[in-house]
Amino acid sequence: MAQVETSESVKFKGGNARFITRLQVYTDPDSNSRLAYNARFFLTPDGTDEQRYIGYLSSWRIRKPTVAHPRARSNWQAELLKNKPNRLHVNVRETAKCLKALFHKDCTVRAEFEKYRNQLQENSLIYIESLFLTAEVRGQRLMKFAMGGYDALLGQLPEWLAFTGTLVLVPGKPIKHQESWEGKSDEQIVADLVVRYEARGYIVWAQEVRVEIAAGVSETICMMGKSLP
Repeated sequence: MAQVETSESVKFKGGNARFITRLQVYTDPDSNSRLAYNARFFLTPDGTDEQRYIGYLSSWRIRKPTVAHPRARSNWQAELLKNKPNRLHVNVRETAKCLKALFHKDCTVRAEFEKYRNQLQENSLIYIESLFLTAEVRGQRLMKFAMGGYDALLGQLPEWLAFTGTLVLVPGKPIKHQESWEGKSDEQIVADLVVRYEARGYIVWAQEVRVEIAAGVSETICMMGKSLP
């Protein structure tokens, strides 16, 4: 549907490089209630033309009504709120889990997030599902460039695809690349990620929210969010 790109100079292992963020928007093949907003990251050391792939950010824009677009399609309620996550396509379950943590089945905001009710009900909404950087660049303080480039590109997309609104995420061990967190407990991983996301403007909206993911089975998750002007 659309692709935009940005780059900036960064320090990398004692030298200089270009950090490239490429954001693509496309229709989700697994759900008609969201759009894919996926970024890929590349590094080009100075003096070379090589673009090294170094990671990605996977996120989903929820197709929901907003103040600006009150008549937008609203089948996200039937698909993502009224179904238990384990009944949905495996690629949609994390999105459903996040939304069920935030909203009741009737689309009203849960009591834990009353402070953010206007942001959640009136704004456009993106759920960031995962952020991953390869072992080659970990520890080089490049996460801020990855998330900063992503934020900037959201506003540079064409027409109605351009995004201003609320972003939410669940800090925790990713489903993929779990080997990156070997030796750390789930609590340590969450605490580590909370600090990193707070540095990018996110705040903890609720430390522990219980979500029913299957009949009689619940999971407790941490929720973070921020809004872009």
